[in-house]
Amino acid sequence: RQVSPIQDQNMIHSFSALLATHLAQYHTNAHRHEDSEGIGVVAALDCYILFSSIWSLGVACETNSRATFGQHVRRLVYGQAESPRKIQPAFPDRGSVFDYCFDLQRRRWVAWMD
Repeated sequence: RQVSPIQDQNMIHSFSALLATHLAQYHTNAHRHEDSEGIGVVAALDCYILFSSIWSLGVACETNSRATFGQHVRRLVYGQAESPRKIQPAFPDRGSVFDYCFDLQRRRWVAWMD
């Protein structure tokens, strides 16, 4: 359930804007397969898509629905749902999916307060 009605195109616009912001660093050299930190571009893209999905789609959920959304995200990430593969680096087991962001320099998910 949503906190307030949000048009689908607004959620997609938010998703696109978040993703574009994270991908801007790859714009100048789009043909590289690894960035300077050694994490594959595909792995970073997976994490940025996941982050953008959480903060554009999941953020519209009511507080009570966010736990269910988080459980579904974790099943997708761990390859337990209809997903072609696991997303690496692994998403942390503790806390809510809303507690983390992806840090490319550390090549892992970190808590917002870290």
